[in-house]
Amino acid sequence: MSSKFVKEIQYYDNNTGLPSQKQGINNLTVYNNQEELLTLQSLLTYDKSIGDHDFNILGGFMDETRRADFTSAYRQNFLGTEYEELVLGDASGQVATGGAKKLILRSWFGRFNYAFANKYLFEANVRRDGTSRFVGKNKWNTFPSFSAGWRIAQESFFQNSSLANIFSELKLRGGWGVLGNQTTAGVGENAYPTNDDWYPGIYTINSGFNYPFGNELSSGGTVSVAPNPALLWERSISSNIGLDLNLKNNWSFVVDYFNRSTEQLYTALVVPIQFGLPAPTQNAGIIRNRGVEVQVNYSNNIGELKFDLSANASYIDNQILQWKSNAAEPHSTFYVRDAGLPLRSFYGYENMGIYRSDEEYKNSNVKGVNNTVGAGDLIYKDQNGDGKIDGQDRVYLGSPDPKYIFGLTTNLSYKNFDLNMFWQGAADVQGYLWGEALGNISGADKPTEIFSDRFHITNNPNGSMPRALTSWTQNKAESNPSDFWIQNASYVRLKNITLGYNIPQAITNRIGIKGAKIYYSGQNLLTFTGFAKGFDPETPADSRGNFYPQVKTNIFGLNINF
Repeated sequence: MSSKFVKEIQYYDNNTGLPSQKQGINNLTVYNNQEELLTLQSLLTYDKSIGDHDFNILGGFMDETRRADFTSAYRQNFLGTEYEELVLGDASGQVATGGAKKLILRSWFGRFNYAFANKYLFEANVRRDGTSRFVGKNKWNTFPSFSAGWRIAQESFFQNSSLANIFSELKLRGGWGVLGNQTTAGVGENAYPTNDDWYPGIYTINSGFNYPFGNELSSGGTVSVAPNPALLWERSISSNIGLDLNLKNNWSFVVDYFNRSTEQLYTALVVPIQFGLPAPTQNAGIIRNRGVEVQVNYSNNIGELKFDLSANASYIDNQILQWKSNAAEPHSTFYVRDAGLPLRSFYGYENMGIYRSDEEYKNSNVKGVNNTVGAGDLIYKDQNGDGKIDGQDRVYLGSPDPKYIFGLTTNLSYKNFDLNMFWQGAADVQGYLWGEALGNISGADKPTEIFSDRFHITNNPNGSMPRALTSWTQNKAESNPSDFWIQNASYVRLKNITLGYNIPQAITNRIGIKGAKIYYSGQNLLTFTGFAKGFDPETPADSRGNFYPQVKTNIFGLNINF
C-alpha cells in the first residue's frame, strides 16, 4: 500500500507580497496492490531393488494459482496539508478504480528411474501442463524427456584391461526432452518482468476510456490489447550427449554437446497502423542454440603446496531457423530479426570513415540520410548502389551475445595460507555505444569526453570522432545505427580473489579460542578488454551507458571461533 499527496503551490507578488497565481490543487491518491500465490503439490514415490535392478518411480500433481488485486482512490481540495487522509478531501471530485486478475497453472507429472548393476542408467519423465493463459484445447500440452548413461569403467572388459590402470571413471551419457513455456511477455535486459501478459488468448476490456453520451461524460471501457486465441505453448526441444572422464593421475574431463531448438517462439510481429491496437503475441518462429561445453579439473600437491584447478569453456551458436516475417524485421532501434542470424543481431550501416571535406561528400554522388551532410560526418556504404543511404543499406553488424564463454577457478594452499581466485571472460561479442554513453550537444544533454577528438575543419581535421552538432542526424547512434559505434566487448576479468591466513593453533590456544583466520577478499579487481574506456563490457547492450557498473570491492576480515 502506498500514497501520493500533491500540494498546491501559492505564488506571491514580488513587489506587494500579496498572493498572486496558484498552481495545482491539493490532492491525494492512495494505491493498494496485493498479490497472492497459492501452491499445492502432492508427490508419491516408490523404490524397489531386485538383485542388480534398482527402480524408482515418482508421480505428482501441482496446482499454482496466482491472483493480483489492485485498487486506487483519489480525492482533492484538501483544507490543509497537515493530515494526509483520504476522508478529509472533497467527495465531489473523488475517483475510485480497481481490478483483479488471476492465473492458474496445473500440472501432472511422473518420473521412472532405472539402474542395472550401477552400470546402465535410464530415466524417463513426462509432464502434462495446463494454463489459463490460452484458450480451448491449446491450454494443455504434454512434455516428455528421457536420459541414459553407460558407466563403461564398470564393465568387466574394462576392469580387466590396462585401461583400468589409467581411468577411474568413464561414463557416456545422453538425453532428449521437451520443455514448455507459457510466459509470453519478453523481458528486456535491464527490466523487471512486471508486464507479463496474463490473458494473451482472450479479449479483455480495460476501464478508464470515457466517452460523451448526450450532454454528459460517461464511464466506458474498450479492448486495448489484441488477443490471439490461436496461441500455443512455446516448446524447447533439447538433446545432448556427454562424456565424463576421470584419470588416476588427478585429471578429470567433462565434455558435452548440446542442441536446443525453441519452437513456436513468442513475439509480436509488426502490424499495419490501420490495425489500431498493439500487435498481439504470436508463435512466430524457431530459434536454435547449439554448442559444446568442456570442463577440465586437476588437483595435486607438491610438498606442502596443494592446489585445485578447474577450467571451463563453452561455444554457443545461436541462430533463427524460421521466422514468420517475409523479410528482415528491424526492431528496438538497432536490432533485426531474420532467418540465419542470431536472435539478437545489430543492424545498421557499414561505416567507411569520415568525410574530411564538403567536396568529398559531393564527389561521392551518394546522398546521405538527410540534406545537411558534409565535412565531419560519417561515410556509409551504399550497399545496393542506388545513390542514397536509407534503410535498404542496413546490414548485419554482429551480436551482443558471446559465442565463447570461459572461466578458471584456482584453489591453492600452503601451510597456513590459502588463495582462491575466479576468472571469467567472453569472446566474439560486440557492444553498442549510444545515448548517455556518448551524450549530445543540445538542450539539457551533455557530451562525454569521447568528443574531445572530434573532427574540426581547421583545428582537428584528422579527428577520430564525427563533428559536434546540436542536430547530427547522419551520425546519431540511436536513429542511424552503424558499426562506427560498435566495439569489441570481449573481456577477461578477475571476478573474485580471496587470500587468507590461519593463525597457528599454538597461538590461538594461548588466547583461549579454537581458531582464527585473517583474510582479504576482492571483487572485479582486474579487467582486460578493448571495450570503450570507462564502460563495463558486461553492461547490457541496450543500457545506453546509464547502467550502474559492477564495482570493485575490497574487504578485510577476521574470523574467530570460540
